[in-house]
Amino acid sequence: MTDASHRPHFPGIMGLINVGAAVMGALCLAALLAASGFAVDAYPTSTVRILAQHYSAEEDSPFNRQELVDAAVATAQFTVKDNDTQRLFDTLATINISAASAGRGQFGQAPDLRGLTPDESGHFDIGQLQEAFACASQTYVLDEAAISHLNDCYQVISKAGWLLLGCLVLGVACLAHVFFRCSRRAFGLSLAIPAGGVLAGFGAALAWLALDFNGLFAAFHGLFFQEGTWTFPWDSLLICMYPLDFWVAMGCIWFAVSIICSLISLVVGITCIRRSPTPATL
Repeated sequence: MTDASHRPHFPGIMGLINVGAAVMGALCLAALLAASGFAVDAYPTSTVRILAQHYSAEEDSPFNRQELVDAAVATAQFTVKDNDTQRLFDTLATINISAASAGRGQFGQAPDLRGLTPDESGHFDIGQLQEAFACASQTYVLDEAAISHLNDCYQVISKAGWLLLGCLVLGVACLAHVFFRCSRRAFGLSLAIPAGGVLAGFGAALAWLALDFNGLFAAFHGLFFQEGTWTFPWDSLLICMYPLDFWVAMGCIWFAVSIICSLISLVVGITCIRRSPTPATL
């Protein structure tokens, strides 16, 4: 007869729930930490506005700095928030009319917007704008390929937003369970382990960024978009709004915010572990 003290111990239902909550909470936290920098990049209009004011390439464009900033902000809002073609095209029409009135039409085929005026609500006729833009060069407008890429970005960002919202709700619930039902050490591990993983991942990405930004940029886009759908001429409106230096700055903000958030999570986690009097009980 086997001594009961030597029998293998299997966790009960509550033990399995505790382990599952800790693992799921850690995974959700890792996703949120990695995405926190992107949220600061994408969702506040002020981020795009400030970076466009510093980096938009007006020397390669018929538009002045403020016109490029207005277009950059409208394009970002179209891509991230509302996918509102009317709002975007109204802005493009406005900056083209401004450039034409200033005599800045030496950069290729500009859209013919003569006679077009906004209605009482400030909107241009979308059909007339689409017809005029179809005959213009990419220097002045966002052509079909550019709009298609922005729509692809909107779909990816929208799906990612819902996924991260789910991670936020589930992660808070799981970590709250670990905090109240498990040990302080277990809670600390659930904060420290994902933070350490994110820091390691961003450290590797930073090394890649320093050695080959274009390679990292291409690899990142390759995860979500078909090859050839996200490259545009150097003098196109899309590139003049968002030149390489703009994306380097966006990447630096993303990395900085995510690393800071991860460090905070790591410090809090380690503090909880050190102040725990007993090993983790899941």
